[in-house]
Amino acid sequence: MIRHILLAQVPTESEKAMLQSFDDLRAVVDRLPGATGLAFGPSRSPEALERGFTHGLCIDFVDHDALKLYADDAEHRAIGQRIVGCALGGVDGLVVVDLELH
Repeated sequence: MIRHILLAQVPTESEKAMLQSFDDLRAVVDRLPGATGLAFGPSRSPEALERGFTHGLCIDFVDHDALKLYADDAEHRAIGQRIVGCALGGVDGLVVVDLELH
């Protein structure tokens, strides 16, 4: 299983649009085989180690092929551009990691 994690630095004025963009990914996840478990929201960590990354999103994929299908999907890519537009500094305000879970 692959867990796709996105962390975003979101200015207050962009929060509503970012959360809507995250929610819009639900339709992509729902229609793509091998994609499950979309979850997103603002950080509420008591450790305060976010380093400016205020929001996160996770999606699980059954394997790398399912992740690639998602990465190449036109609707995902369009929503991704909206996410970049909401992040502080554009792509510099994002971190994406894909963890292979054991």
